[in-house]
Amino acid sequence: MNLPEKPLRSQRGQILILFLLVLVLGLAIVLSVASRTITDLRTSTTSDESNRAYFAAEAGLEEALQEIESTGSLSTPLSLDFNDINTTATTQIVAGTGEREVFVYPFPVERDDVAQVMMLNDPDDFTDGWNGSELTIWWGTNPAGINARNQAIEVSVLYHDGNFKITKFGFDPLNRGNSFCFSATGVTEHLSGQGVEDDVTGVGNTFYYSAVVNIRSGNVASCGVGQHGPGIGPAGSSDPVFLRIRPLYNTDPIPVAVESPSGGPKLPNQAFDVESTGQTVSGVTRKIKASSLFPALPAFFDYVLFNAGDSSLIKPSP
Repeated sequence: MNLPEKPLRSQRGQILILFLLVLVLGLAIVLSVASRTITDLRTSTTSDESNRAYFAAEAGLEEALQEIESTGSLSTPLSLDFNDINTTATTQIVAGTGEREVFVYPFPVERDDVAQVMMLNDPDDFTDGWNGSELTIWWGTNPAGINARNQAIEVSVLYHDGNFKITKFGFDPLNRGNSFCFSATGVTEHLSGQGVEDDVTGVGNTFYYSAVVNIRSGNVASCGVGQHGPGIGPAGSSDPVFLRIRPLYNTDPIPVAVESPSGGPKLPNQAFDVESTGQTVSGVTRKIKASSLFPALPAFFDYVLFNAGDSSLIKPSP
């Protein structure tokens, strides 16, 4: 008696099912590997383009800041094309940083260097600026350190009354006195430090000395009368252009700040925001924003011989 062939047909069906399962499993593995590879490639490409866009934005920002430092302005948006990497950068001034009661200079100031504070709202208009009288100057590091009290400052005020003129004030925690053209009584020492914060940028610091300067009357020891240029005294009703603070004798850089009285006129803008946008051909975009101070005269400006009158400078006879 012969056996039926049905079991063989059943085994052939099982082999086909196993083959299809293996095929589906292999296809799933291949697709998974391919998907991961594509994702990695896309991530790598996006990261590369993001870096290129960032570096293009950074280059645009540096170029704009260089132009601002050279010319004092950036009148139109600056555009750069990096054809070799298919990337562009556009840089522009987006806004001023605003008026404020307190301006904390963003960098510590070296001895004999200068922190310049703008007193005009419009650098081209000498009649549109700060019209107050008194300013509080903050400076200095912890007086407990070695030679830390050896931190005098010279405050120069350039003003305009039809001609440019300058007056100077000196303050010294060591009280070297008027023979050095320093105020003997104008310095307030903050033994525990006084925290002062810029009310626009939020930058803050701890200061250990302060002094009040009246640029209109010069009612503290003024180096502008008789000792640093005869006849060039306090600003009076004239328009201040800028203020310059020069640390003297200090070993290490010190922080400085300027404060206008609460409720009085605020200090003008001290900087402007510059924004640079880098973009690749595929649309990847990166932005960088920086705050740039207005260009300042070099420190040796305060040592230049200065004549406010109409006559020429004359060398006195020996």
